[in-house]
Formats: sequence, structure tokens, C-alpha cells
Amino acid sequence: MAGEAVLEAIAAERQEARGWLKRLDAAEAAIKGRSLAAPPKPIAGPPPRQKRKGKGATTSPAEALARQAKVHRFIAEQGGLVAPKDIRAATGLSENTFRTAASRLVEAGKLRREGDRQFTRYESIKSPTGDAEESPTAPPPSAPPQGTLVGRVLATIQSCEFATVDELADLLDEDPALIESQAGSLIREEEIRMERRNGRVGYVLSGAGV
Repeated sequence: MAGEAVLEAIAAERQEARGWLKRLDAAEAAIKGRSLAAPPKPIAGPPPRQKRKGKGATTSPAEALARQAKVHRFIAEQGGLVAPKDIRAATGLSENTFRTAASRLVEAGKLRREGDRQFTRYESIKSPTGDAEESPTAPPPSAPPQGTLVGRVLATIQSCEFATVDELADLLDEDPALIESQAGSLIREEEIRMERRNGRVGYVLSGAGV
């Protein structure tokens, strides 16, 4: 009798287990069905990149030289070493614009740079001439050169009388390698030639100084 009772209990457990398995299979099928029916959520992509300023938003040679004159004049008025943050505050220039103007003035021998990073200071080593138009290489005020890139390169060199690759790239808002390529075409056409001035290699019109 005891053996029969054990067998009956085993059969009952097996029956209950089959019921559980059926319910588990049904639940699994329902979950899989909903997963397949639901549309996949879109994956967030990277944030949109900021567009670089348009090619039409170039800086004319006159504007660049006017900024340099403003920086040079303020430093000369202080009569000693001046911190970049003080110069930017007085002239209203952004950090990148000021850095470009200061670099041009150092290359031209008008400013002396001392120190590095937060200890950088600038000092005038030449008296400012006044307005940018009074500088020997300053062009008359004009709108940014338009047209093809090679034409704009030629017009800018004519306006500045002398300009390096980096200066042309900054004034025309173009890649220096592209500027160098266009200048090479103008050299082959004998429109311009390379010349060294104060240790800087740049471009002048072919007939200039001849």
C-alpha cells in the first residue's frame, strides 16, 4: 500500500509539472511575439557637427591690418609687458583673433613675446604708426576679394604687396595647402614670385621691386 501511495504522489507531481511547463511555454511565446511585433527603437546618432563659417565670410587684408594696429597701439601705450587677457579686454578681440594678430606683429618685428602659456606677455619694440592705412604694406579699405580662389589669392597679394601662405590662408579663410597650390599656379603663369623678407618667405607680384 505504501508503494502505491508513493507512485500516486509521483504521478500527481508529474502532472503538476506538465502544467507548469505549458504555462511557461505560453508565456515565452507571448513575450517573443510582442518583441517581434514591436518596432525597434531608433539609435541616437552623434550630435550634428557645427558648420564652419561660409567661404564668403572672409577677412579682408585691411580688416586684419586694422586689428593688428589696434593691438600694437594698446601695447605700446602701456609702456611695458602686457598680458594677453588685458589686451583682449581692451581691444574686444577673441582669443584666436588676438593670437593671429599678435603672431603677425611678432613676425613683423613690432612686438616681443616673453614667457609661455599663462605667463605669456607682449611688449612693443616699435612705435605704432597710427592707422593701419599708414603702414607701408597696408592696402586701401576694400571688400573681401570675390571670384575664383586663384583670383582672390592674386588680388590679396596685390593688396598686401607681400604675404605668406599662412597670412593668405587666414585672410581668405582657406586651407594653407590649397593656398600654396593656387600660388604655385600663379608662379607658373609668372603672375607672382616668391621672396624672402625679414626671414619670412612669401609672395609678391612678379613686377614688384624690379
